[in-house]
Amino acid sequence: MDQEDEHGIHSPQALNIDPELFISFPMPQSFSAKSALSEIRSSFQLTANPELAPAMKAYMKQIADYFGIPAPQRRIIQKEIISHWKFVPLPELSPLLELLLAQPERELHYLAMEWLYQRKKEYKPDTIQLIEHFLTTTSWWDTVDFIAARILGTWAEKYPKEAKPIIRKYIKSPNFWLNRSAMLHQLFYRDKTDKDLLEDCILPHISNKEFFLRKAIGWCLRSYAASNPEWVREFVNTHELSPLSRKEALKHLS
Repeated sequence: MDQEDEHGIHSPQALNIDPELFISFPMPQSFSAKSALSEIRSSFQLTANPELAPAMKAYMKQIADYFGIPAPQRRIIQKEIISHWKFVPLPELSPLLELLLAQPERELHYLAMEWLYQRKKEYKPDTIQLIEHFLTTTSWWDTVDFIAARILGTWAEKYPKEAKPIIRKYIKSPNFWLNRSAMLHQLFYRDKTDKDLLEDCILPHISNKEFFLRKAIGWCLRSYAASNPEWVREFVNTHELSPLSRKEALKHLS
């Protein structure tokens, strides 16, 4: 049996990661965000690949530095870290998540957003403050799209009354990443999509020339088309969309 079969495709052994990385955290007696950050950074540094880092940074348009850790390896490290501090409630964990976002390396931003998503059962109405901080910190599509569709979307579905004014605020924001987030937050709602709100998110930006908004318009329409193709066809046929938005919206409609 080869190594991959014996240990599993995502095991430390199969990916040539030192198993000691996953037992090196001391058993937690109390929680300190600064101490946890130091331990987390050490774990990522031990797995860093400086040869891969420049290409990863270039691909993401220099938005952040990188340790150079491929996604499969990074997910293993993330899983161990998140499990290790699972006893820490979200309000106490939040300062660590903010520290992770403030680090120069993108892998730590990915860890922070995955960690926040996995704590979705602990979301409260005021969690939106932390979510908005995530959306507006070192913003690029690789983080914003996940945060908008998974984290903001989950929070908005849990607190619809509180969410509507927030989403409408994002629609009007001068920050186009918040505009995009408003459009994408219902991406996985399918037949639960509030189509009036979806339309309200799109219309103010329908003539906007920003690529990321044009792409988002088409993307959210394409997603809703899986549940309501007639509505999407009618919307596309009765509104002057950019060629990119139109193409994306109709991608899976004959």
